[in-house]
Amino acid sequence: MDTDHIREGRLFRSLSPYESTTIRVIRYAPGATRVDVADTRGKNPRSILASSLRPSATKPNGSRYRSGYAPADDRT
Repeated sequence: MDTDHIREGRLFRSLSPYESTTIRVIRYAPGATRVDVADTRGKNPRSILASSLRPSATKPNGSRYRSGYAPADDRT
């Protein structure tokens, strides 16, 4: 899995149509399977799977992901 898009401090927004959560990457070791994240205020720290942090909001075929998180600066 390519994880070049995961960097400490980067914001990711939820891809679920039912929530509007935005998280910030707190700690990530390249190649690790888990990422430490918190909400944008630094509250609610937790560890999530690196695979749930998508490089883009859209799949290679053009359809949108419905789960996980995409970079907040990705406008697709």
